[in-house]
Amino acid sequence: MARLRKATVDYFPHDADASTKKTLSILQVEFGNDGYAFWFKLLELLAASEGHVYNYNKPAQWRFLLTKTSVSEGTANSILTALIDLGAIDAELAGKKIIWCQHFVDGVADAYKRRSVSLPLRPDNRQKNIFEKNQDYLHEHPEEVLCSTGHEFMTAEEIADDNNDLCRGNETLEEHAEALEKAMADRAKAKAEAEVNK
Repeated sequence: MARLRKATVDYFPHDADASTKKTLSILQVEFGNDGYAFWFKLLELLAASEGHVYNYNKPAQWRFLLTKTSVSEGTANSILTALIDLGAIDAELAGKKIIWCQHFVDGVADAYKRRSVSLPLRPDNRQKNIFEKNQDYLHEHPEEVLCSTGHEFMTAEEIADDNNDLCRGNETLEEHAEALEKAMADRAKAKAEAEVNK
């Protein structure tokens, strides 16, 4: 398998006047230095996370977020609620325990200009993009059931080896595989009908 190209960054902009802007001003008034530290540690986590998205549906992921930000569970929940209210993180995805900050992704866009990897999309949009890419690939290679991180295709066998939430968004890995199997069946049916009509 070709080497997986990462959608992470080693740095992100930290404006000199960041603490005077809306999000940090409110976080600092409501949570003191914990609010300031939580926000920038969360941005560090997003920078290092594949696709700049953090899914904390599993207890270990939630515990890591608490450890990374050095706050209690109650404080973390309160700060995340404030971030949703401020529009700093995506409210719909946050309801699914997924952290996505479009402003952060837009801020690191320059890092992707010279890469062969595209700027990550919001997980729901990424899922649509993955399915379209898989449809195109399946048209050329119908023998393979594929999933993608949004940047490279992987066979079903490779997915089983690296089942690390490769299919993000609303769709589970199983649902994605079912959709691809259906697409393959539809393609095979269309191909058979085309052969009959010749």
